[in-house]
Amino acid sequence: QEAGLDAFLRHWYAGALWATLRRHPAFPRVLQMRSASADGGAAAAAVTELAAALTSMSTGRMEHMWSSVSRVRLPVKLVVGQADPKYVTINTHMIKVARDTSTISLAVVPRCGHAVHLEQPLVLLSQLLAFY
Repeated sequence: QEAGLDAFLRHWYAGALWATLRRHPAFPRVLQMRSASADGGAAAAAVTELAAALTSMSTGRMEHMWSSVSRVRLPVKLVVGQADPKYVTINTHMIKVARDTSTISLAVVPRCGHAVHLEQPLVLLSQLLAFY
């Protein structure tokens, strides 16, 4: 946190989770936009807020909801990147746990990692339009 927003972002996006995003042509623009979103004192506050959000809202810290999956009655569309094996596994398991598999469907987006909305926005849009 003390090193500043740019250092925080470089460290954050250096993780394996973001490997495909780092190779994406839009990554420099994404990084620039994230960095430019806070200047001066706002940047210090942004680092503190990001650290707090990532610490408190991490999926690893959230209460699991597996027992609730079988009670889902509304249609659900799960969209994950093929190069994000952790979330492919989690979402595939969610389909298996669901009692009524007609309400829940999974799309695995090829050539894409964790950031489907940034790496393959048109594929995501297509999936969502087909779903609705």
